[in-house]
Amino acid sequence: MTTDVVVKILAVVGGGVAGGLGLGLLAQLLSRAFTTRKLPAWPVLTVRLLGGLICGWLVSLWLFGGGGPGIGGRGGWGLGSGSGKGEGEGEKTTATVKKDNGDKKTDADSQSPAAETLRIEVLGADTLKKQDVDGPRCYRIESAEGPRLLTFTEIKEAIKARQQKQPPLRRIELVLYKDSPDQRVRLVSQLKAWASELDGGKMKVDLSQPDANAPTK
Repeated sequence: MTTDVVVKILAVVGGGVAGGLGLGLLAQLLSRAFTTRKLPAWPVLTVRLLGGLICGWLVSLWLFGGGGPGIGGRGGWGLGSGSGKGEGEGEKTTATVKKDNGDKKTDADSQSPAAETLRIEVLGADTLKKQDVDGPRCYRIESAEGPRLLTFTEIKEAIKARQQKQPPLRRIELVLYKDSPDQRVRLVSQLKAWASELDGGKMKVDLSQPDANAPTK
């Protein structure tokens, strides 16, 4: 045990004794001041004991609390030079929060609005037979006049025409039902490949595969 530790222990004991005696005397003086009576021995002893313990504990915190200038030192009650987070530390500034929010794309940002999306249903042979339609007209889109069935050439023209309107076309959704051709079939793959090259490759082309057969309209 080093001399420094011994001195600190003696200081704790001395602080406890001095605090106990001082608080006991203070209790007696207050009793006389407010009641003009002498305080009984057992309350004085209780005050001295509790006061000594509290004062000794406070002194020990001050001396052994880690070296900070406040009570408890580092990591103490927050009155010393603890490692607590100061103003601005641990909290993002408004500018930082705005920057983080700007760098993160939400799901809403990653999906073009409906007005900027062209939905193209690729229909299979069974669906086309039910509508008594010629096989090459397998691409169905919604128009102002209602559903339209188009050939590959016609669907490309429709897409180009849609690009000239506002809001601009940013996304093409190819809908493949359970009874639609597989995405590897030329009817689908050639349209997807062609559309992906639009706007210098910036056109977003997605596949949607509902778990149902194509509706007949």
